[in-house]
Amino acid sequence: MYTARSIKPAIMFHYAWKMLLIYASISGSVYLLVKCFGFETAGLPFLPISLIGMVVAFFLGFKNNSSYDRLWEAQQTWGRIVNNSRNWASTVLHHIRNQLPENSSQEAELHLIRKELVYRQIAFTNALRYQLRMSNTRSKTDTSRKLVTQSHLETKKSMRDELIPFLDESEISFLETKTNVAAHILNRQYARLTELNDLGILETTAKFEMAQVITENYRCQGECESIKLFPLPRQYSYFSKVFVWIFILLLPFGLLSEFEKASDTVVWLMIPSHILISWVFMVTEQIGDDSENPFENAINDIPMTAICRNIEIDLREFLGETELPSKLEPVNNILL
Repeated sequence: MYTARSIKPAIMFHYAWKMLLIYASISGSVYLLVKCFGFETAGLPFLPISLIGMVVAFFLGFKNNSSYDRLWEAQQTWGRIVNNSRNWASTVLHHIRNQLPENSSQEAELHLIRKELVYRQIAFTNALRYQLRMSNTRSKTDTSRKLVTQSHLETKKSMRDELIPFLDESEISFLETKTNVAAHILNRQYARLTELNDLGILETTAKFEMAQVITENYRCQGECESIKLFPLPRQYSYFSKVFVWIFILLLPFGLLSEFEKASDTVVWLMIPSHILISWVFMVTEQIGDDSENPFENAINDIPMTAICRNIEIDLREFLGETELPSKLEPVNNILL
């Protein structure tokens, strides 16, 4: 997630310089056709081109609204994961209780059980984050990833590295054999509740209450996976680019006609005008692309690493721990 109020010119240059050269080449070629090669009839009426521009603008507006809805849904889902995690820690602390207060050894054992259940919830959030950030065929642009890589030297760890601080070795080895690690962590969490209920440590009513939190975690995972695996329909994503490029290619011919009406001495202004208008349309199209898949570890995506760190801090504080990791801060205004 980009955290600064304004975008640095260097970042805009990373995104724009290749396209600006292409736009300059297109409009410059049209200008040379007229001024150097005598194609005086190269101009086109501006009215039909402007109508195409209006249609493209409406199309881009629909695409961007749909893309933003996906981004907003992803943010809301992770907000619910944060709430579920806090709710889980609270219920664990209040339902896994010592029935014999004078038995200090039992209290120590119960504390380990509480820690196990809370740490497994932290492991779930990190496993889900790791799975969502695995690349697919609809990855973000190389520019988006390059900016993140340049700002964060260590953005890639193995699943084992993510889980080692929170799970024991035997459980990690078991999870490594599974394709959906996050789901199996929740499954293990539910199985552990059943074990504690059978041992008489957890009351049946409390078990059902805690099971609802696990169910909600499953629901949040499913919503995230739906956003990840089912993108914006390809016809909207593909044809928006096609329509923008049609408009960009026709635009210099229309601008040529308009500037020729004004004066032959200002016809050259069609080149910067074309570059500016084309850049605006392409940036609008790119914004929709970058918002479409909010889990691809790019500059504008959901800051899941920071969210998971905040969850870890909150839940470990619930357990009474004092040696806690610090919150993640933006690096070059990028928060992962």
